[in-house]
Amino acid sequence: MIYKIKILGDYDKELIESIKQEHKDKQEGIYELYDNLYVVGYSESYCKDRIYYVAYTLAKNNIDFEIEG
Repeated sequence: MIYKIKILGDYDKELIESIKQEHKDKQEGIYELYDNLYVVGYSESYCKDRIYYVAYTLAKNNIDFEIEG
């Protein structure tokens, strides 16, 4: 199953980049998820834990999102 996280509304790309730099070494594959969020506003992964990790970091920074899958 593919899990998807999508940022709702407008978002601050600089904030996404900052979050990426803070968490890029925490878990394998996280860097790419943030790259996709930065570029197109959503990311997909087969790893539910990666999506929920990213969701946690977005919520911590008051960024609205939705998860599918």
